[in-house]
Amino acid sequence: DIYAVGITFYRINELRAIASSSSSLFTSGGLFNSFRSQQLQQSLINQLCSVPPPDVTVIAPYSQIVGESLTIACRIDAVKDIDSTVDIIWTTGNTEVRRVENIPACLISNYSDFFTIPVLSRSDNNREYQCDVIINTTPPVEGNNTVQLNVKQPPQMVISPSQSPHRVTVGMQLLLHCAAEGLPIPTVQWHIKDDPVTPLEQIYQQLYLVPTDSPNTTVYTCVGRNFVSGTERIAQVNVTVIVERQCPVLRAPFRGQITISDDRKLAFFSCSRGNSLRGPNVLKCENGQWNRPRPSCQLIPRLCRRRCNF
Repeated sequence: DIYAVGITFYRINELRAIASSSSSLFTSGGLFNSFRSQQLQQSLINQLCSVPPPDVTVIAPYSQIVGESLTIACRIDAVKDIDSTVDIIWTTGNTEVRRVENIPACLISNYSDFFTIPVLSRSDNNREYQCDVIINTTPPVEGNNTVQLNVKQPPQMVISPSQSPHRVTVGMQLLLHCAAEGLPIPTVQWHIKDDPVTPLEQIYQQLYLVPTDSPNTTVYTCVGRNFVSGTERIAQVNVTVIVERQCPVLRAPFRGQITISDDRKLAFFSCSRGNSLRGPNVLKCENGQWNRPRPSCQLIPRLCRRRCNF
């Protein structure tokens, strides 16, 4: 079905120039007068005159750490129409974050454009960035590609209650909670000195302590681990627990009252009407002993009571 009357070889740029300047190229008596198939003619026209989309590759470094900067590269290649210009547009979601316009296409071969995030945050994890490359021909030709971030964060540990040291008495229950934040989520392990705490004492990052030993000081350590950039990262917080003995039980003085604080560290004394307190009105528990003798209540003589209005 194809009858070649004559064969002439043209460069592709020459054919495009001829196609754009001569409307008679595709008429009978033009270049394709030897072709009977209109479909074949149209296919060859499309191949000669169309501009293929550019090759676009978006590359992000493997190391993406919270608090650090990150630079993403948009690599562009295979721009065929060197007489046009190129626009580069960066977006994330529906937001444009960078635009570069009217770059001469002759400079685009193996070209890279860069977008920098000054400080990465946890919210950047799984976020997608897209690089759109537009060749300003008629009609415009576009190529694009995306990259999804995989942000990492070393473990950060928070102990609650936050005070240290914790002072507890023998038999008193103490609950410590260790919160670990990071990407990926860290594993948590409590340690006594250098030894891991048994699983029965550690439940869901919480440590239950019921001191039964004699007075002592113990350091508990909460250790969080995760892998950031392929390396194990460790963070730890120390908690000092001081176990103290309780002071002996105090009785109220005769014709008086006593009030003990919730932590059993202080004892407050007062006397009934008509009596005066002899001794300190407050005692403090130190190292299992009250710091001073218990006071007493002494009856006030009647004469003094009339004068003093007791």
